[in-house]
Amino acid sequence: MTASPLLDTDTLALVVRVHPHWTLSQLSEALGLELLERVRVADLWQADITLRRMAVEQLTGREFDACVLRTLREAGTKVPAAYLRERLGGPRWKLQTSLGRLFDAGLVEREGTTSATRYWFAGLDAI
Repeated sequence: MTASPLLDTDTLALVVRVHPHWTLSQLSEALGLELLERVRVADLWQADITLRRMAVEQLTGREFDACVLRTLREAGTKVPAAYLRERLGGPRWKLQTSLGRLFDAGLVEREGTTSATRYWFAGLDAI
């Protein structure tokens, strides 16, 4: 079975990412060599971010808070809310509510106001 030549590289990359157990030969058979040649390594990276966002957008409460905290930990530095929204997706209010809970719990630090506010994982050494 060969994939449609009308598929964009983002969709192709998602197909590759959701089948990590496939070999390159199996990918070639499923997608066709000509189509597979259009997928770049950078597309796979972006597909990973897209899949992560799709999963995280469904989370609420503590589960979403855990993802926010993990993303801040991975950042390892002060980041704006836009950085988090790009990686986590979802509405602005959901992220703000989560950051508020995490700040109140002493897990997240923040400085600045409005769009200049920066957040970081409280467990990081002084930044």
